[in-house]
Amino acid sequence: MPALRAAFLLIPSQLVLLGSSQLAPAQETAQKPLVAETAAKPTPYELCFNVGFSHWYGNTFGAPIGASTPAFVVGVRPGLNWLQLRLHYTASIYKLDLPTNGEKSTVGFANLDALLSRELRVAGERMILLGGLSGGFVHTSQGIGPAFGSVLAAHYMIDLSPRVALGPFFDFRWQLYRLPKSDEPFYRRENGRLRSGHSDAQSQIGVALSFR
Repeated sequence: MPALRAAFLLIPSQLVLLGSSQLAPAQETAQKPLVAETAAKPTPYELCFNVGFSHWYGNTFGAPIGASTPAFVVGVRPGLNWLQLRLHYTASIYKLDLPTNGEKSTVGFANLDALLSRELRVAGERMILLGGLSGGFVHTSQGIGPAFGSVLAAHYMIDLSPRVALGPFFDFRWQLYRLPKSDEPFYRRENGRLRSGHSDAQSQIGVALSFR
């Protein structure tokens, strides 16, 4: 009888051990989606470097070969998921004809972009769509002049690690500018129509590297 009574007393403790062993895997499984969801949440801070070639199209400088007009971009997301600030620079390697006096000169554009950002993520891949306004200056051997316009961009980024991503990008910008020592206004009325002065459409392709 004492042995039988001891056996009955051990049954509740064995049931407790069995229940705890079955609940542990269930708790781990329930926590896994929470960890994955936290890892996929975009960070509001990001630093991005873009290197590529910019193709210019316009009546001022024609259409130089894209390989002769490299472009560089440094962008930052300053704590807001919907905003990206960028410094953009592109210049001609070869000298171009200036419409002001016919001289040849290296031409470059430097801009500060303020862009709205929308990010679409699937697993370790991101599609980033950007659009906004740009302002800066154009420089030649004769000096500098004001420039402004609009920008549309798309980045396809692949995560190399939780903090580093790499991928191709495409930018399209419209530049309206005034060349140094030029009497051409930003806009002029011609035959009853409002026409822009010096302007270019610039499309840029290249590689982007981001750090979060």
